[in-house]
Amino acid sequence: MKSFRIRIALLTGLISGTVLVGASLFLWEQTHQTSLEQLDRELRTLGHANLERRHGHTRYIELDKALNFLSATNSEYILHFTGSGRTEHTSTNWPQALSVGSFAPLTNYPPGVEVDPALLDRIKPLKGFRKDKSRATLPLKIPRFETRTIEGRSWRVAVMGNPIQSLILGVDIAPVEAGLNRLRATYMSLIPVFLLLVGAGSWLIAGKALRPITTLTGSMERITAQGLDQRIDVTAHDQEFGCLITVFNEMLDRLQKSFQQATRFSADSSHELKTPLAIMQGEIEQALRNAEEGSEIQRIFGQQLEEIQRLKTITRKLLLLSRADSGQLKLNPEPVNLSQMIAVTAEDADMLAPHLKVEAEIKPDILVNADPVLLQQVLQNLASNAVKYNRDNGWVRMTLKREDNRAVFRISNSGPGIAPEDRERVFDRFHRANDTRNRNTDGVGLGLSLCREIVRAHHGDLSVTKSDSSSATFTLVLKVT
Repeated sequence: MKSFRIRIALLTGLISGTVLVGASLFLWEQTHQTSLEQLDRELRTLGHANLERRHGHTRYIELDKALNFLSATNSEYILHFTGSGRTEHTSTNWPQALSVGSFAPLTNYPPGVEVDPALLDRIKPLKGFRKDKSRATLPLKIPRFETRTIEGRSWRVAVMGNPIQSLILGVDIAPVEAGLNRLRATYMSLIPVFLLLVGAGSWLIAGKALRPITTLTGSMERITAQGLDQRIDVTAHDQEFGCLITVFNEMLDRLQKSFQQATRFSADSSHELKTPLAIMQGEIEQALRNAEEGSEIQRIFGQQLEEIQRLKTITRKLLLLSRADSGQLKLNPEPVNLSQMIAVTAEDADMLAPHLKVEAEIKPDILVNADPVLLQQVLQNLASNAVKYNRDNGWVRMTLKREDNRAVFRISNSGPGIAPEDRERVFDRFHRANDTRNRNTDGVGLGLSLCREIVRAHHGDLSVTKSDSSSATFTLVLKVT
């Protein structure tokens, strides 16, 4: 069976989990990019500080020594410097596999920067770290940054220069990558925990989102045929469910009106038919007494009298059913010795059907609180059906036991049993199995329906508990006193 809550929780968890993983990847990428940008700024600062003036190669030898000092506590640096078209200085740790010629020369200057060739010719190189503020500042080319992987090591390299000199300055990014890898490992270890928390949160959110549906379901379950006047308060629920509740209440209005009309029709018609049927019965009985003994007219009057008796039985049952539907089936409960009542029923069945073997196993003195007249009608109807739908020389078996605080009465009979497709419908009104729907078998399909309504009015239950090709069993359960 599909669960809407599970689907909501899975969908919410999937979306939240995807966002979480995506955000983690994005954060890691941004952290990686920020780390590289920080290295680029460091390289740009170091390079530009040594390119604003024209220096000799001794300056870059000293710079290389200073970088080697930094490498003792930080990442390792590499350096390559060219001036006037020739190599002035290269770090001793410069990777042999890293070709200087693989770096394209810089050609672009920042917007608005102009280069004066005459000025460049007059600029002499400075040696060492001596500063000469009287000299003009050289224009710097736009630097280029790239990552190179050489011999298993990754280097972040900056290519910088001025119109006279070029500088390639790189730094080993292994420490940066190690930090990023630790960060990534932390992300990967925490993501399952976060996903578990997201799943639990999604389940709770789905439950909270469906709580109004659960409340509505509980309210709807309390609405029965005897409580069709109940309505669900729209203001007590979230506005998103207001339309649903309004439609449901309107449906109940229509259902209540139709049900009341149907119930009133059954009750009124049954009540109105009682008087004419009683008159017809009296007149036919009078005519039957005046008819010649053994004549055809006496036979016809006898058949008509039987039909009127059937009509009276039908109207009486319809009246009881309509009262049960409207919750107006009046009970006059009192302590009833169910054991004695069933024993009498078994004796009556034995006398009415001498061709059948009637067996009874009844525990004595089982008392129930019930309406004796209506309960007797239930027992008689069940016994009558057990005799009626039986085979020649068959049997009827009745048992009464006490199980905990319940009285359990079972009545079984031999015969064709009840077909599987009819077991759930035997208590429907006017329903009769195909093999019994004939004029030779008395009844119109109201007896079992009335029996169940009477039993339920006593807060009990009546059901078919067993049926096969050779027998059927009905079980009646009532609460003992």
